[in-house]
Amino acid sequence: MKTKTTLRLLPFLLLLCHMGCENIDYDHDLIGKWQLRSSNTHNCGIDSVFLNFDNHIFVLQRIINERYSERYFGKFAQKSDSLIFEFTDSFAVDTNGLAKYFKWDKTLTHKFKVEYLSSHKLLIKSQTQSFTFRKF
Repeated sequence: MKTKTTLRLLPFLLLLCHMGCENIDYDHDLIGKWQLRSSNTHNCGIDSVFLNFDNHIFVLQRIINERYSERYFGKFAQKSDSLIFEFTDSFAVDTNGLAKYFKWDKTLTHKFKVEYLSSHKLLIKSQTQSFTFRKF
Protein backbone atom coordinates (compact mmCIF):
# COMPACT_ATOMS: atom_id res chain seq x y z
CA MET A 1 0.00 0.00 0.00
CA LYS A 2 2.87 2.38 0.80
CA THR A 3 4.42 1.71 -2.59
CA LYS A 4 1.24 2.69 -4.47
CA THR A 5 0.94 5.93 -2.48
CA THR A 6 4.58 6.74 -3.12
CA LEU A 7 4.21 6.06 -6.85
CA ARG A 8 1.17 8.33 -7.01
CA LEU A 9 3.02 11.16 -5.29
CA LEU A 10 6.23 10.78 -7.28
CA PRO A 11 5.17 12.88 -10.33
CA PHE A 12 3.94 15.65 -8.03
CA LEU A 13 7.18 15.61 -6.02
CA LEU A 14 9.28 15.70 -9.19
CA LEU A 15 7.29 18.70 -10.44
CA LEU A 16 7.84 20.51 -7.14
CA CYS A 17 11.57 19.80 -7.27
CA HIS A 18 11.76 21.07 -10.85
CA MET A 19 9.92 24.27 -9.97
CA GLY A 20 12.13 24.84 -6.94
CA CYS A 21 15.31 24.43 -8.99
CA GLU A 22 14.27 26.80 -11.78
CA ASN A 23 16.85 29.52 -12.31
CA ILE A 24 15.16 32.92 -12.18
CA ASP A 25 17.62 35.62 -13.16
CA TYR A 26 15.38 38.67 -13.30
CA ASP A 27 13.75 40.89 -10.71
CA HIS A 28 10.25 39.69 -9.77
CA ASP A 29 9.00 43.29 -9.76
CA LEU A 30 9.50 43.25 -13.53
CA ILE A 31 6.90 40.54 -14.15
CA GLY A 32 3.48 41.75 -15.29
CA LYS A 33 1.92 44.37 -17.53
CA TRP A 34 3.42 47.87 -17.75
CA GLN A 35 1.78 50.91 -19.35
CA LEU A 36 3.99 53.48 -21.07
CA ARG A 37 3.60 56.85 -19.35
CA SER A 38 6.33 58.98 -20.88
CA SER A 39 8.92 58.85 -23.60
CA ASN A 40 11.46 61.30 -24.96
CA THR A 41 10.82 60.05 -28.50
CA HIS A 42 7.03 60.05 -28.99
CA ASN A 43 4.31 61.33 -26.66
CA CYS A 44 1.16 61.09 -28.76
CA GLY A 45 -1.03 58.12 -27.82
CA ILE A 46 1.49 56.52 -25.50
CA ASP A 47 -1.16 55.54 -22.95
CA SER A 48 -2.23 52.74 -25.31
CA VAL A 49 1.27 51.17 -25.37
CA PHE A 50 2.06 48.30 -23.02
CA LEU A 51 5.05 46.12 -22.21
CA ASN A 52 4.35 42.69 -20.71
CA PHE A 53 6.98 40.50 -19.02
CA ASP A 54 6.68 36.85 -18.02
CA ASN A 55 9.20 34.02 -17.81
CA HIS A 56 11.90 35.50 -20.10
CA ILE A 57 9.27 36.45 -22.71
CA PHE A 58 8.01 39.95 -23.39
CA VAL A 59 5.19 41.35 -25.49
CA LEU A 60 5.23 44.92 -26.75
CA GLN A 61 1.62 45.90 -27.46
CA ARG A 62 -0.36 48.90 -28.69
CA ILE A 63 -4.11 48.81 -28.27
CA ILE A 64 -5.79 50.40 -31.27
CA ASN A 65 -9.40 49.73 -30.35
CA GLU A 66 -11.33 47.16 -28.32
CA ARG A 67 -10.96 44.56 -31.09
CA TYR A 68 -7.48 45.14 -32.45
CA SER A 69 -3.97 45.59 -31.15
CA GLU A 70 -0.45 45.40 -32.54
CA ARG A 71 1.86 42.94 -30.79
CA TYR A 72 5.53 42.08 -31.03
CA PHE A 73 7.08 39.20 -29.14
CA GLY A 74 10.56 38.42 -28.02
CA LYS A 75 12.85 37.29 -25.24
CA PHE A 76 14.23 39.49 -22.50
CA ALA A 77 17.14 39.18 -20.10
CA GLN A 78 18.02 41.25 -17.09
CA LYS A 79 21.74 41.43 -16.36
CA SER A 80 22.63 43.51 -13.31
CA ASP A 81 21.25 46.97 -14.21
CA SER A 82 20.62 46.22 -17.91
CA LEU A 83 17.49 45.04 -19.65
CA ILE A 84 18.00 43.40 -23.05
CA PHE A 85 15.16 42.90 -25.52
CA GLU A 86 15.55 40.44 -28.37
CA PHE A 87 12.69 40.67 -30.86
CA THR A 88 11.45 38.06 -33.27
CA ASP A 89 11.76 38.79 -37.00
CA SER A 90 8.27 40.34 -37.23
CA PHE A 91 9.45 43.49 -35.45
CA ALA A 92 12.10 44.18 -38.09
CA VAL A 93 9.52 43.90 -40.86
CA ASP A 94 7.08 46.51 -39.52
CA THR A 95 8.93 49.61 -38.35
CA ASN A 96 6.00 51.85 -39.31
CA GLY A 97 3.67 50.38 -36.70
CA LEU A 98 4.45 50.18 -33.02
CA ALA A 99 8.15 50.70 -33.63
CA LYS A 100 7.51 54.40 -34.33
CA TYR A 101 6.76 54.91 -30.65
CA PHE A 102 10.21 53.71 -29.76
CA LYS A 103 12.22 55.02 -32.74
CA TRP A 104 14.01 51.69 -32.90
CA ASP A 105 15.70 50.61 -36.09
CA LYS A 106 15.44 47.16 -37.63
CA THR A 107 17.98 45.77 -35.18
CA LEU A 108 16.41 42.90 -33.28
CA THR A 109 18.33 43.43 -30.03
CA HIS A 110 17.97 46.55 -27.89
CA LYS A 111 19.70 47.21 -24.57
CA PHE A 112 18.59 49.60 -21.83
CA LYS A 113 19.85 50.58 -18.41
CA VAL A 114 17.29 50.10 -15.66
CA GLU A 115 17.36 53.47 -13.92
CA TYR A 116 14.54 52.62 -11.53
CA LEU A 117 12.43 49.54 -10.83
CA SER A 118 9.81 49.04 -8.14
CA SER A 119 6.55 47.16 -7.92
CA HIS A 120 4.77 50.15 -9.52
CA LYS A 121 7.30 52.05 -11.68
CA LEU A 122 9.90 51.18 -14.33
CA LEU A 123 12.33 53.66 -15.89
CA ILE A 124 14.67 52.46 -18.64
CA LYS A 125 17.21 54.44 -20.65
CA SER A 126 19.53 53.96 -23.58
CA GLN A 127 22.05 56.51 -24.86
CA THR A 128 19.35 58.39 -26.76
CA GLN A 129 16.01 57.25 -25.34
CA SER A 130 14.19 57.01 -22.03
CA PHE A 131 10.87 55.37 -21.20
CA THR A 132 8.79 55.47 -18.02
CA PHE A 133 6.19 52.79 -17.36
CA ARG A 134 3.69 52.24 -14.58
CA LYS A 135 2.47 48.82 -13.43
CA PHE A 136 -0.95 48.24 -14.90
